[in-house]
Amino acid sequence: MAKAKRKKKRVEDWHRHCLLPDGTELQEHSIKTDRNIVIGEFCQIDYGLRGADVIVGDSTKIREYIWADGDARVGNWCEIGSDVVARQDAYIGEGAIINGKLKVAGTLDIGERVEIHGNVESGDEVTIRKGAHILGDVIAKSIRLHEDARIDGTIQAPHGLHIEREA
Repeated sequence: MAKAKRKKKRVEDWHRHCLLPDGTELQEHSIKTDRNIVIGEFCQIDYGLRGADVIVGDSTKIREYIWADGDARVGNWCEIGSDVVARQDAYIGEGAIINGKLKVAGTLDIGERVEIHGNVESGDEVTIRKGAHILGDVIAKSIRLHEDARIDGTIQAPHGLHIEREA
């Protein structure tokens, strides 16, 4: 029998990411890095995250904040205990709950049935999808608001507010 050659596992740019596998539970201090942070699905992180791009998998709970020097992506059905801040763009997945402000320098896409307990601010366009509920003010250059979304606060959009209706 010939010896089976062992394949080398190669992860492209592995040193540029902090990867926590699904089900990971952390209980001490925030994770802070100048690299990307990728959190798997169904994790519980008991403190904040700060990194280049921050990506949080579906159904994950972050006890504190998310600060991204680049983009922030919060998966479906996640809960964030405090603020989400991104220096570029952000996407908040369906059914997510954010218990703090949401501040983004670029474009912001807020998914269906998202609940935000704080003000929303974007340096560009904000899209707020069906069933989303913002308990605070929304400030952006322009806003695309689904007719079934709800904002309990003021709206400031100097470049326009567009109401989206079901087809």
